[in-house]
Amino acid sequence: MEMKNKPGNSIKTLKPFFILLIILFFNKAVFAATISAQLDINPVLVNDSFHLTYTAEGSVDNDPDFSPVKKYFDILGTQTSNNISMINGSFKRTQQWTLTLIATKTGTYRIPPVAFGTDLAPEVEVTVKQVPVSGTASPTQDFFIKLESSTQSAFIQQQVLLTAKLYVAQNINSYQFGDINTNNQDTIIEQLGDDKQYKTYLGTKPYIVLERKYAIFPQASGKLKIKSLLAEIGIVTRRSSGRFFDPFNASTTTKRVRSKELTINIKDIPKSFSGNNWIATPSLKLIENWPRNTTFRAGEPITRTLTLIADKQIAEQLPELNLPDIKGLKQYPDKPYLNNSKQTTGINATRKQKIALIPTHAGTYTLPAIDIPWWNTKKNKIDIAHISARSFKVLPSANPINNTPQFNQQKQLDLNTNKIPLTNNNTTTLRNNSSSLTQAYWFWLSLLFLILWLATLVLLLRSKKQPVRNKQNHVENNLSLSNALNVIKSACNRNNAQETKTALLRWGKVIFSDKPPINLAELAELLDEELKSKILRLNEALYSADDTIWKCDGIYNLCKQYKQKTESTKEEDSNNKLEPFKP
Repeated sequence: MEMKNKPGNSIKTLKPFFILLIILFFNKAVFAATISAQLDINPVLVNDSFHLTYTAEGSVDNDPDFSPVKKYFDILGTQTSNNISMINGSFKRTQQWTLTLIATKTGTYRIPPVAFGTDLAPEVEVTVKQVPVSGTASPTQDFFIKLESSTQSAFIQQQVLLTAKLYVAQNINSYQFGDINTNNQDTIIEQLGDDKQYKTYLGTKPYIVLERKYAIFPQASGKLKIKSLLAEIGIVTRRSSGRFFDPFNASTTTKRVRSKELTINIKDIPKSFSGNNWIATPSLKLIENWPRNTTFRAGEPITRTLTLIADKQIAEQLPELNLPDIKGLKQYPDKPYLNNSKQTTGINATRKQKIALIPTHAGTYTLPAIDIPWWNTKKNKIDIAHISARSFKVLPSANPINNTPQFNQQKQLDLNTNKIPLTNNNTTTLRNNSSSLTQAYWFWLSLLFLILWLATLVLLLRSKKQPVRNKQNHVENNLSLSNALNVIKSACNRNNAQETKTALLRWGKVIFSDKPPINLAELAELLDEELKSKILRLNEALYSADDTIWKCDGIYNLCKQYKQKTESTKEEDSNNKLEPFKP
C-alpha cells in the first residue's frame, strides 16, 4: 500500500530543522562575542573630555558594568549603537558603547577589564597630563574662570558679594557653573539674578565673559574658605567633509575649568557693640506708620505699623520687635511680612510688623521710644535706629456696654428708715415705690436675657463661618506648599545642589512653620528615614572635598509624598475629633 505525503507530515518533518536553526542562531558558543576597547585621544589633559569606545562583535552575555571606569574618571554621557549586516549569507552583529569621560587628576591609570556578563573587555591604559593653572590668563588659554569677592574681610552675618567670571575665547554651545561650596555648612548663599554676558580684551585677545553673582552671609567667625569653583563648557568640534565644513558632521567636546580658592577673614562681633541683636549693614531704617485720625475711643482698635529696612542683608537675620506691655493697652501683633529684594549689588531686606492696639478705657497713653542698635559697616561703628515716644488721647466709648440705672438713693434710704410715720399717705407712697421697683427689676432682667440670647446667636453664626475660614487658610497653605514643591522640582531637574538646598529650607519653613529649620541637618532630623538620608547626602555633597556630580535622586517625589502623608494624617485627626455641640 503506497503512502502519500500529507501537508501536515511535511510541517512535522521541517519543525525540528527550524528549532535547530533558532538554537544555532542564539547559541553563544557559535556566536561568541569579541570585545575591543579604543581611546580617541591618549594622552589626555586634565579637565578635558575624551571618548572611550567598547565594540562587541556578536551577542554579549549581559549589559556592561562600567564601575571600573567610574573609579578613575567621571562619565559625562554614554551612547550605544547596534548594527546587523549580512556577509556571504552570514549575519554579523556589532554593538558599540561610547563613553564620554573626563579626568580630574593627573597620572597614568589602568582601567580593569569591563564585564559584559561573562564576556570581558580588554584592559585600557590612560595617561592624564596637567594643563596651566586656571585663574591666570595667558595668550594660549582659551578658557579659564575667576572668583572675585567684594572684600577680603567682613563681620559675621555681613554680606559678601562674590562674582564668578568664565572667560571664553572660542565658540561654545553650552556652559554650566558648579555650586559654591565653603568650609562652613551654615553659610547662607544666594544667587543674584541671571547670568550676565559681555565682551572684553586681555591684551589683544578677545574674550566673551559669562558672569554670575552671589550674596554670601557667613554665620561663624574665622577663616571662610570658598572652595575652587568648577565650570563645564561644551565646545563644538568642527569636522571637514571635503573642502567644505559640514554643520551636520560636528561633535561636542566637554571641557572643565577650575578657579582658585578664596579665603575671607570673618570677624566676630565687636566688644563695643552693646545691642541685643547683631545687625551688620551699611544702612538701617526704622519707620513707623500711624493712623491719621487723631480721635481714638476705648475698645476701638488702632493699627500701628513698624518697618525695618536694611541694605545688604536678608530679612531672616533682622530681629523681632519686642514691645513692652502698657497698662490699659492690649497689643496684638500680626505675623511679620518678610521680603528679600535681590539686586546686582546684593540683597535688601524688609521686615514689616503690624500691631493692633486696643485701649480698654479712656485716658492718655504713651508708647515708649524704640531704639535698635546696629553696626554701620560704612563707618565701622555702632549706630542707633530710633523712633521717638508717642502719646495719644483716648475718649470714652461711643457705645458703652453697661448703662446700669441708678435708683434714687434718698428713696431707698427712706424705705429702710424707721423714722417714717406709717400714715395712709406714706403707705400709699411705699406701695407705689415697691411697685415701681418690681417693674424695674423685671425690665432689666428681661433685657439681660435678651442680651444673652443675642450673644448666643452671634456665637452660633461665628462657629458656622469658622470651617470656611479654616478652609481658606488650608487653601493658602496648600498654595505656598505647592510653590515650594515647584521650586524643589525645578532645582532637582537641573541637579543643582545649592538651589535644591535653598528650596528644601523654604519647603521646611512651610511644613514646620511653628519652628522652621535653619539648615539641612535640622530639616533632616524632622523627616522620615528615607528622605532624611537623601537630604544628609545632599548636605555631604555640598561640603565635600571631591568633585562628585550630585544627583537629586528622587528628593522631589519624597517631599511630595511627605506632603500627602501630612495631609492624610491631619484629615484623620480632624475626623477623630468630636463635632462641637450646637444647642
